[in-house]
Amino acid sequence: MNKHRPTYSMRADRVAKGIISLFCWLAGIPFLILIWKLIENGWQHFNTSLFQEKSPDTVQILLAQMEENEVEGGILNGISGSFLTAGIALLLIIPLGISIGMYLHHKGYGKWNSMIRYLNALLQGMPSILIGLIVYGWMIRTNQ
Repeated sequence: MNKHRPTYSMRADRVAKGIISLFCWLAGIPFLILIWKLIENGWQHFNTSLFQEKSPDTVQILLAQMEENEVEGGILNGISGSFLTAGIALLLIIPLGISIGMYLHHKGYGKWNSMIRYLNALLQGMPSILIGLIVYGWMIRTNQ
């Protein structure tokens, strides 16, 4: 067999890679159109007040729409809320994670260790949106 002549499986592999690449590029076209429309329609509103003003509440938005006025406001409360939520989560989770890691390292294997390792593997393999939906179902829907 000649080393320089590609085999059937090598040619099929190249064709498959080409088709996959083509469809990846085609799938990116709507995303690029969306980004272009976002920049085209929103660049006038991108200024420092966007980051310094709070978002209007629902009543202010409805009144502005009824009077056909532009809705003023920014994303300050969204940014500060994200940092606050992440900060609280870090304050709670970092000590807990380090403690659990030390426990698992020093105690080896046992009943609790197997359960902790299983739950850790389960959480690592599950998308966070699915975990959010499960917690929503447990906490919010059952309390109504």
